[in-house]
Amino acid sequence: MRATYDVRDGQAFLAKEQVPVVSMPKFVDDDTNGPLEAETDFVLEKAGTDILIDGFVCAPQGKAVRDTHAAIAVANITKAVRVTGPRVWKKGAIGGLVAGDQQSFERVPISYRLSLGGRENLAAPVPKLGEPAPQFEATDHPLANGEKGAVPVGFGPIASHWPQRTKFAGTYDEAWERSQKPLFPVDLSARFFNSAPLDQQVEGFLRGGEVVRTDGFAPRGRWEVRLPKERPIVRTFLNNATIEDHPILLHTVVVDPSASLLKIAWHAPLQCYKKDDLITETWVIT
Repeated sequence: MRATYDVRDGQAFLAKEQVPVVSMPKFVDDDTNGPLEAETDFVLEKAGTDILIDGFVCAPQGKAVRDTHAAIAVANITKAVRVTGPRVWKKGAIGGLVAGDQQSFERVPISYRLSLGGRENLAAPVPKLGEPAPQFEATDHPLANGEKGAVPVGFGPIASHWPQRTKFAGTYDEAWERSQKPLFPVDLSARFFNSAPLDQQVEGFLRGGEVVRTDGFAPRGRWEVRLPKERPIVRTFLNNATIEDHPILLHTVVVDPSASLLKIAWHAPLQCYKKDDLITETWVIT
């Protein structure tokens, strides 16, 4: 279940235009080898709430700069990234390639295409002289010092076939072929279903009422929103007269400070092995 909110003065108000449930993964420009725009909401239970950021990194007060920092904080998450204007790889003073001087910018779209390896599924790329260098970099590893040891950074969702997620997918070997196929392997981690970068995954699930604080994603700089406390009740009826209330989990939070929008997806799991044919209807009570 999804809801979209307008954000005013740090509070969330149900928006007139609602973004529907995402039934299939959406890729930027429909290119499945490129960055993921939105992961499907139809996944098994995640390990914790995903926190994602959409929109742009903005220059402070809308005045063009060559670089800035963008940051987010909520629950156990505190993350900051350095963002620069366009630049290219150049020869370093002692060999190798380093990121050259950056141009100024007023805003930069949040996209893994502008991150290290973003054109190659966030794998370790081979920088090429004169080609565009990443504009998103870890604060403790400026690419002006060279690409060695640098890691990809970003704020958006990661595709399920990218290495940052496949390492949680479990083992598909002969033993799986014999005893588990077509089910998931027994060593599958719930983190496989989290599409947020690892440092944007909450330990456990948010309950609502928490404040998400950001800096650098809106022209005025700091932006925050208190997550709605409302928790719908999901109730399923079975034809053997059983009624089951589902626990409802806050699976995904997407903030877009540049547009003052908040999107939330809830997940209500129900163990229905060998009784799915008994389900007659499910209610969502708000």
